[in-house]
Order: sequence, then structure tokens, then C-alpha cells
Amino acid sequence: MADFGEYLPTDAIIHSGSAEIMHNIWPTLWAKCNHDAIIESHKQDEVFFFSRAGFTDTLKYTNSMWSGDQHVDFSKAYGLPSVITSTLGMATTGIGISHSDIGGYTTILHMKRNIDLMMRWTEMNVFSPLFRCHEGNKPDINIQFDHPNMIDHFARMSKIYKALSPYLSDIKNTYYHLGIPVIRPIFYEDEQDIFFETDDAYMFGPDLLVAPIIKPNSMSRKVNLPKGDWVHLFTKITYHSGYHNIEAPYGQPIVFYKKNSPYNELFETI
Repeated sequence: MADFGEYLPTDAIIHSGSAEIMHNIWPTLWAKCNHDAIIESHKQDEVFFFSRAGFTDTLKYTNSMWSGDQHVDFSKAYGLPSVITSTLGMATTGIGISHSDIGGYTTILHMKRNIDLMMRWTEMNVFSPLFRCHEGNKPDINIQFDHPNMIDHFARMSKIYKALSPYLSDIKNTYYHLGIPVIRPIFYEDEQDIFFETDDAYMFGPDLLVAPIIKPNSMSRKVNLPKGDWVHLFTKITYHSGYHNIEAPYGQPIVFYKKNSPYNELFETI
């Protein structure tokens, strides 16, 4: 975790001159520093890192971005929903591999990561390039993956993430060769105006549409499906394009695959 990179003070004294001019380039230099250290240590087949800050050339050096230190809540500005907005924003600038801490990181004031948030964040991150937790800045008061009421759910979601690995491998290779992001806005699939405004759902590769639960203690949400027919990954019910209210009990995230997907045989096993 190559944290920081964005904190060069504008009044710093640096060898190359103006800190203000260097400010945006600084995270790229930080990524290059981590990259070069791994290469010089001959650890490139053992070690990878991911970055929090970036600029134009950062992707030359880092393996993945992550969304930073989200609050352990459902707030749109800083909590679980902010990951979707952040990831889609990065995707439209060419950053195709990014992820977040399952459960968030930052606990301040009255906040505390509860079982509802941890379950929903786990379900969302199954459908992302990296599936990992962070204990947070106050571990003792936050629910962790191995909590007695959490561990079975986490184990099941881990198995689903592993089962999807052939699909993830393919969409990562597409990104490496063509620059098409792993997580992408829905307007990549359907160019209706409404999908240019959608910041609470996303495409995971070309064949999966993911609509995470983004409100506390919610067991359903409204989803707008693009053109075509879509099959619910867990119930196997087919839906047509348009708005639908979809039930989402714990362990059954709202995810659809294209009815004519070449990965149908894989998706049908989930």
C-alpha cells in the first residue's frame, strides 16, 4: 500500500525548483520510487503495490489505484457510495484497475463499522479487481471479517470472487491491451443520457452490471437496466431493459449478466 504521494507542501524547498510546479508530478515520482525499488530488489514476481494519489504518468509504474480512506458509513460524500463515484471517475480518465478497503477505513466522531456495512461492502468488492479488507484506524470498535456474525458471509463472498477469476482475468487483459477499464460506467454499454448521470451502479467488464446496496439496512433498490435482456446472477430470473425494484437479502448482491454473454456457462455456476 503506497499511501500518500499527494502531500508535497507548495512552500517546500526542493532541488528542482518550484514545489507548486512539482505538486502534481509528485505522486508519479512516488509511484516510480516504489516501482524501481521492487525492480532493483528483483521482487517483481513476488511483490506488487497500489497507489492512492496519481497524475498523468502514474499508471506507468503502479499496479492499481485505490479510493483512499473512506468513512465506515454509507455517506455519499465519504462512505461506501463514494467508492463507486471515485472508481467511475478514474475509469473515464484511463485508470482501469482500482478498488477500495472492504468496510472503509476512517472512524471519527460517532462512526463505527457495523455488520450491515461490512456485509454490503464485501458484496460490492467481489465485483472489483482486488478483494481485500482493512482493519481501519480504530480496529477494536469496528466489525472485522472474522466476527462470528460475519465470517460465513465473508467466506461465501470470497468463494464467489475466486469463481469469477477466469472472467476477471479476461477483462484485466482487455484493459492491459486496449485500455478499456475493468470497472466502467454503464454508458459504455448503453449511451442513453440517463446512464451518463448514473453514479450508483457500474459495469464490471462488458457482461456484468453491478448495483450495490448503498443505503443502511436496505433489502432492495431500484435498478435501471440497459438495452437487452439481463439475468440476475443469483436468482437466474431474466429482466428486460428499464427500471426494476430488485430484492437484495444479505448474500445476494444485485448483479446481472447479459443473457447472450459468452461467459454464461461460468455465470450459471455462481
